[in-house]
Amino acid sequence: MRLSWSAFLLSSLLIQRSQADKLDDAIANALFRDSDTSVCPGGQSTTSFNAVFSSTSDVSNWHNNNAEFEDDVFDMDIVHSDSNVNKTWTLRVGKGGQITSLRGEFGEAMANQAVSTAPWNDLVTQLVAVDTAKNGADKYFIHGSGPYQKDQGYLDLGDAASSGKPFYNPRLARDCSGNTCSYVNWGQQAHVPTNFRSDVLYYQKYRDCGNGVIEYDQIIHNYSPNSNDKLSYMNTPWTGVRTSTFTDMAVANTAGSLELKTDTINGWGTQGLRNLDTTGGFTTFAQAYPKQQTPFNPFCVDPTLLDLETAVVDCTASNAQNLTLTVQAADTLYMAGHSSSWGFPVYRISLNNLASPVKTGCRDVNSMGTCQYPHGIVLVNPRNNFQFTVNRVVHWAWKGKHMYFGSPDASAYSTNPTDWKDHLNSQIQAGDVFHIYTSAGKPFEDNLAFTMVHGTTTPTGMTKSRMRYGYAGNFQRDGTVWTTNFMNSINSQQTYYNRKYMMVGNYNDVESTAAPLVTKTIEDIDDMADLPTGETITLHYTATQFSATIGPAVTPCSATEVAQACVGSTVPKAGSKPLYYITLDDMTGTSKVTHDPYYYDATTDGTTKRPYYCSTDKTIRPIYKLLGYFPTDTCTTNLSEQTYMPELCADGTCSQYDGLSGWNEGTYLETFSPLTSPNESAWTWEQCAEKCATNSQCEFWTLQLSGDRNCMLLKDKGEYKYEADHSQGDQDPDCDTISSVPSQSPSQSPSQSSTPKAVIACGDPINANCKKIDGANELIVEFTETHEVRC
Repeated sequence: MRLSWSAFLLSSLLIQRSQADKLDDAIANALFRDSDTSVCPGGQSTTSFNAVFSSTSDVSNWHNNNAEFEDDVFDMDIVHSDSNVNKTWTLRVGKGGQITSLRGEFGEAMANQAVSTAPWNDLVTQLVAVDTAKNGADKYFIHGSGPYQKDQGYLDLGDAASSGKPFYNPRLARDCSGNTCSYVNWGQQAHVPTNFRSDVLYYQKYRDCGNGVIEYDQIIHNYSPNSNDKLSYMNTPWTGVRTSTFTDMAVANTAGSLELKTDTINGWGTQGLRNLDTTGGFTTFAQAYPKQQTPFNPFCVDPTLLDLETAVVDCTASNAQNLTLTVQAADTLYMAGHSSSWGFPVYRISLNNLASPVKTGCRDVNSMGTCQYPHGIVLVNPRNNFQFTVNRVVHWAWKGKHMYFGSPDASAYSTNPTDWKDHLNSQIQAGDVFHIYTSAGKPFEDNLAFTMVHGTTTPTGMTKSRMRYGYAGNFQRDGTVWTTNFMNSINSQQTYYNRKYMMVGNYNDVESTAAPLVTKTIEDIDDMADLPTGETITLHYTATQFSATIGPAVTPCSATEVAQACVGSTVPKAGSKPLYYITLDDMTGTSKVTHDPYYYDATTDGTTKRPYYCSTDKTIRPIYKLLGYFPTDTCTTNLSEQTYMPELCADGTCSQYDGLSGWNEGTYLETFSPLTSPNESAWTWEQCAEKCATNSQCEFWTLQLSGDRNCMLLKDKGEYKYEADHSQGDQDPDCDTISSVPSQSPSQSPSQSSTPKAVIACGDPINANCKKIDGANELIVEFTETHEVRC
């Protein structure tokens, strides 16, 4: 079953720790180094977490190719509120531990997810590890998000039989509390199908430091036992910054002053390479640098040329003229079909009357010249001084008449893009001649910025780390790729550690805010002996269940049926391997404790690795939990298919998942209406929890806080549903015989008596006092029925 330890709250509430998160908490934080409180103080009251999905498309404008999968990738929103609104941000973490969205006053910072086989697993902020010795015709890239959806018939978004949904790096542990959210994920081979294993765990920590600063720690642990498995090229991290949001890039020089480098950005390739020690330690992406506005001519045309292909000519030709944009009619249209194909609102305006077409534009999707203008070009109507900005051109003059283009100005009308078309038509008339200018950008004081503080140093004696950047393939992806590379080996049983800082806020504050952070960055390789000591994890079991305790290896209670299975650690130790608890999301209760994360891989050829393929029913997916690091096979002797429970023994506290939450699917065992509650009106969560504690098959309970208000006992925990007005908890022995606990329900329940329960046996007759009520809840008649006790 899936351990749903976190409370899932409404956006105004904080996620708090529940009784069920102790193992996740210990594992998720075990390898991270302490924060430097001089630059990242703790105890920020302005941090909140939200695990209830809501779409951000109104701000993020996700590409149509992948917008439908926005909720599939969602895992958690980390929110920083600030008195300076420009330093307020919301960072969205995906299921793979990757950053899928970063929103602020500037809009959306992450690329728009245009590639149909890469929904939030390419141009996102993530770790990537490559074994260059193995990487060749068969790619060996372990993504920090998940695989490309390219395994036809098995991991294929267009094939409902293969689930039609993405697969992300399985989340092994998570702890979100205070001002920090920590993740552990099993890294996946990106290029599937593949014969390569992945023995890589990614740890990532996001910490709100205040003042618009985010501490970002990244760990790569290579747990392969094979000494030939060496990770030798890393992206730490790889990220895709949205070009239309941040059109300019600047790199700090060694004196700590930002220098504009936008003109050095080309297509992704060999250019844009620079060792970190040649920089001042940080790179900034700004909305739009201030610039001198000048007349602009994209190319020259011959208006008399009867060429079926193009009217474009060299500007030195005898009949060459600058491109003139003359309005033929106020008939601008919003092109819904083009908008869907290109991934942004496309408009058509009648601006030419040429004898031949000018197809030049985004027909050449790799063009950054006559296609995409990151800074924008400005079209000005001198008749009334109306102007608008164009940042993408699909066609300059289709059929010699129509310009197809995109404009950032239309974003104000994103809920109804046809409104901007009407606004544009109201400002033009036939015969208007638009003048074309370069964009003036924004004054520095008005520029907002996103900054990555990457530091300048590499561990002594190692190949120097570098940065690399370039535009992402084609204009539709709307991304500027930026990464730092660690190009030294992470050998078997070694752990790589990296600390960077991300910042949002005003451009003018970047240098002063980033400077003290540069020396606080970290890049290091740890052998196993260099890792933190960690905490002891002891697994205990019964015939059907098992649980974990953190700390000294003692039996959690004196119950004779509880035995110790094995002892491990929250951190890697010599001779140990990660131990996984794997369940399937088919609600059958199928589970396995194993060192092999590919245990449920149903591929039969003996070589292909498909962890996402667990059954002939390809919609069934595995769910993973990291139990810790344990000596090989010491646990599996006693643990096989028992169900994981947060607690096997009483600790004195009856627990639920803290706060308001949704509910999990599962196999329903019993449902109790509110009329069967002790006060015949409403169940309290304690009473529902008691029902579960006294049912040997119950694994978790759900209480509806509105609607039918039923208390339901379930097993085989499945998919979580993001809805409010439910209370949930795992079976907890402390909830047995708590009827004497006063109600904490909002309902006016009287205190329950502590009368001892009668002992009854299967088949015994029992009298039940019944009441029949009408629709207004008024009593009609009372009567007694005799039933046989069922077991």
